[in-house]
Amino acid sequence: KRNGRKENRKRGDIMKRSQLYSLFSVVLVAALLFSCKRSSESESERRTSDGSVIVETGELAAVNSRSVVVSRYGRQWYQMKIVGLLNHGEIVKKGDSIAQLDPADINKYILESESNLETQLAVLEKLYVEQENKKQESESKIRNESAAFDLKKIEWEASRFES
Repeated sequence: KRNGRKENRKRGDIMKRSQLYSLFSVVLVAALLFSCKRSSESESERRTSDGSVIVETGELAAVNSRSVVVSRYGRQWYQMKIVGLLNHGEIVKKGDSIAQLDPADINKYILESESNLETQLAVLEKLYVEQENKKQESESKIRNESAAFDLKKIEWEASRFES
């Protein structure tokens, strides 16, 4: 009898679990179906009060717009400070300034660039002088070696003549 009761309990537990799983599955399926239900109106279509349909598509953009390109001052162009701008809505023509950059930053950049240029020109001049010195040294070595060769040649001919 004990084994029979245990089996009945196990069967009851199994049935309760299967009923619980079934109930959970039904609720899950219902939730999925409810969430997937399509609206009669899509996001891009709307009905007005008189029943007409408005369809929204496309992109909004300014009719007359231009890109503004800032000339680069080396790698520091992004560090420049803007000290003046045109008023909003003001009409500009090609070539008009629309922003004023802080001249102190620009002048500092120009001075640094000029200083760097002078340094590099001095280095270049030094390299030219070193190259010229090496060239003269090499030419001198060639003349010395040529003279030594000629001397050895004369000595060889003299030794051949004496023999």
